[in-house]
Amino acid sequence: MKTNKIKLPASLGAFLNENSDTAVKERKIKGNYFYSVDDSVLDKHQTLAKILSEAIPKNSASKGFSADCSYLDFLKPHTPSRFFLRMDISSFFHSIPVEQIANKLKPYFDNNADSESHAVSVDSILKKVTYKVPETSSNKKILGETILPMGFPCSPTLSNLFFRPLDIVIQSYCLEHDVIYTRYADDMLFSSKYNQTIGSGDVETFIKRLMNKNSLLINTKKTLYTEGHISLNGYVIDSNGGCIRLSNSKLLTINKLTKMLIVQKVSFRHVAESLFGMNIRNLPYKNANTNAFFEKKCRKIVLDKVRGFRSHIIGVKKHGIATSSISAESVKKYEKIIERLEKVILQHG
Repeated sequence: MKTNKIKLPASLGAFLNENSDTAVKERKIKGNYFYSVDDSVLDKHQTLAKILSEAIPKNSASKGFSADCSYLDFLKPHTPSRFFLRMDISSFFHSIPVEQIANKLKPYFDNNADSESHAVSVDSILKKVTYKVPETSSNKKILGETILPMGFPCSPTLSNLFFRPLDIVIQSYCLEHDVIYTRYADDMLFSSKYNQTIGSGDVETFIKRLMNKNSLLINTKKTLYTEGHISLNGYVIDSNGGCIRLSNSKLLTINKLTKMLIVQKVSFRHVAESLFGMNIRNLPYKNANTNAFFEKKCRKIVLDKVRGFRSHIIGVKKHGIATSSISAESVKKYEKIIERLEKVILQHG
């Protein structure tokens, strides 16, 4: 299949051909290292990310990093199943071989940089979208390595570019063995109506070997095999009725949040600290130790959570109605929660 060449605007080409290094911030959040480019060039990176995402196709099994897909779309195909296997790729972004990204990008670009026309080589692009971890980094496992950084705007699309051939191999294997497969970034979900295909361990062994061949490892601590239902990131796929619902723990958090803000009228700081583990000492900003900054940060985080919860519930309700897999009682329950979340947004958003 012919690959259409990507043409970049002159201003972006000039930026990519610059030899200057960009300041990068490193943060550690819940054991994971994130990297962000300096605000002065963030718009350039975001523009490049948008162009790449529109030009580079992804496999149908991949549900992450797309404006038209959500975590719910990652789960939906599995509702007819009874047996589930979840596998997680360890240090996904930082384990992707940069040289393979280069090889997979080459068909999309003319590899002859020209300072006058601002044509861009793949090497020039890679210098901007990858990062060599300095010896001063706290990320001791990959000191001196050049990585696809988790947190850079282009990394999601480039990770899908790298993984697309693997998605195709996995899909073919699963089709042959009556297994449903979807992937959301480093999260892979397999399911089937039949236990012998999931419970035998064959799928798990196949995936481990495939990952090893491609410089990736499975985080076995997160491997999960279940029957009847599976709970992932606050959602539950329930084979009894083929429905997707919100987990009891997520509903409990949402109900606590709305009660605290609507009834008890506590501060955003109190909500963020008690429900989401926010701590003024842990923020990686120069002015994070000021109460005013922390209050503002907490307000934003809590309201973002409120909007996210509202979106999740609406999505689950719509899916349940569309598939006739939700009871009238559950619809009413979700609608009441949505009303409370919208009340918070109207009062504070």
